[in-house]
Amino acid sequence: MVNFIKSGLEDLCVSRTTFQWGIPVPFAPGHVVYVWFDALVNYLSALGWQDGDQRFEHYWPHTVHFMAKDIVRFHSVIWPIVLMAADIPLPRTIFGHGWLLLEGGKMSKSKGNVIKPKEYADEFGVDALRYFVLREVPFGQDGDFSRMSFIYRVNADLANDLGNLLSRTTAMINKFADGVIPAPGEWAQMDRAIPELAGEAIEKAAAAFDRLDFQEGLAQVFRLVGAANKYVDEAAPWALARTDEGRRRLGTVLYNLAESLRIASVALSPVLTRKAEEICMQLGLEGKPSDAGWDATRWGGTVPGTQVRRGEPVFPRFDTKAEGKSAEASADKPADRQADKPADEHAAKPADGPLPSEPDFIGIEDFARVDLRVATILEAQRVSGSDKLVKIQVDLGQERRQIVAGIARHYSPEELVGKQVVVVANLKPAKLRGEISDGMLLAASTTGDPTELSVLTLDRSISPGSKVK
Repeated sequence: MVNFIKSGLEDLCVSRTTFQWGIPVPFAPGHVVYVWFDALVNYLSALGWQDGDQRFEHYWPHTVHFMAKDIVRFHSVIWPIVLMAADIPLPRTIFGHGWLLLEGGKMSKSKGNVIKPKEYADEFGVDALRYFVLREVPFGQDGDFSRMSFIYRVNADLANDLGNLLSRTTAMINKFADGVIPAPGEWAQMDRAIPELAGEAIEKAAAAFDRLDFQEGLAQVFRLVGAANKYVDEAAPWALARTDEGRRRLGTVLYNLAESLRIASVALSPVLTRKAEEICMQLGLEGKPSDAGWDATRWGGTVPGTQVRRGEPVFPRFDTKAEGKSAEASADKPADRQADKPADEHAAKPADGPLPSEPDFIGIEDFARVDLRVATILEAQRVSGSDKLVKIQVDLGQERRQIVAGIARHYSPEELVGKQVVVVANLKPAKLRGEISDGMLLAASTTGDPTELSVLTLDRSISPGSKVK
């Protein structure tokens, strides 16, 4: 834009005579207003400009204008000139975002591959659609959309993590506290870790949202959601309820879970506008979380004694099996898929015997070709007809993938979910027992004893998609 302006700006004709559609110019018959002049003024009129509407005074001084990268010039040259001529404050930020691609290619009416947002919103809900676009795509870059990646993201994050946490929390409050959020009692070290993590994650989320890094902001909020789910399993409220000593701490655990959900719902409300409100309703909380502001994310906002109102799942799971059949049919192309391979070729193999005395060294450039990434396992299930293979869905930060690994004899699917592992992200996809495997899970086994195998995991939490080097 700077170079465009430096090249010299010429007068712009704000009417056209080569077509009839458009707003007629009242003082020039045969002329219609140039679309990039009249359409932009809609930003003002939609907020009630010159009508005394309070929305204009509320929103306009703080405006950030988002538009596609191919129309930035109109908004950063023509639009400011119009605003200055009308003595209206300029937007504080003009942000050009990327395009949404469909499975790697541009959408086109001629190709018949256009995604209709309203149809997806009607089928899955507008909150889920908004969440996927902001969580899956680094804001400002081009992003890829596919129906399967959309469903995997919704199932993993919204149904499994957030929705399941709400369901478990309200069910346990009903069962162990007569449906009333209890006051905290005794505290263990793991109990104190939850408020600390909540404060850290929300602070980072707010900073990310301020710099328009919505992907990172949402990831930080879901750090809290993930920690709360892990907290349920480690604290085991059902076990605490069995003893007098445990019951003295039970209220703390249940309160912490309810408070974590409340804070998450406030932080997520700009994206999950409707579902965040449903979460608060099930927790028995009054008011809309979207009206609360960041101050409401401070720990301690839930009032003990609040009656929960458990309802239907806020995010029901969608059937991936039915969707997977059509996805597999389109993905199974002989030109770019390898033939079926045995499971061992997609699991890390141990060295066969002792290390050679004169190893075949590789250069750093060879190692750099292998793209090793941190991945979080979201779902896992055995592959039908195989006692070796397990099919896992992993979060790689900017995308979700399916990987098939020969570790079913060593790990149950339940043991794998939630683990952070290392995967080879640039391995050519292969098809194993009819399942697409897009990457390789790294594991080690004892030399000479293939019955002992361990998947490589991390000793501390790292953002999915981080490069291993």
